Amino acid sequence: MTKDLSSLSILYVEDESVTRMAVTRVLQKRVGNIYPAKDGKEGLSMFLEHRPDMVLTDLQMPVMDGWEMISEIRKVAPAVPIIVISAYEYDNSDRTVSDSIVKPVIKDTLFEKIECCSK
Repeated sequence: MTKDLSSLSILYVEDESVTRMAVTRVLQKRVGNIYPAKDGKEGLSMFLEHRPDMVLTDLQMPVMDGWEMISEIRKVAPAVPIIVISAYEYDNSDRTVSDSIVKPVIKDTLFEKIECCSK
């Protein structure tokens, strides 16, 4: 049985507009609120404004990359789950983020990781 995610709010940060729109549409089918952002600067601003329950983010982005944004978010919300979505394998040995997904994003994998990281 799948977990009810209808009360969950997620910040989704992705600079590639087609990917951002596609994944946002997938998320909207199961998640309460989605806050899509095009780069880390916009993502940080939206995080501070909306305080979502979880963050999904790419790492390589213009203006402010994912690492800079994660660092700033951790200063104000050290426990918020953060899932990195990247084209590259990510070694999370330092436990900076909760989990990671390698692109392309597979819907079942995406929701599995969200369910595991949600409270």
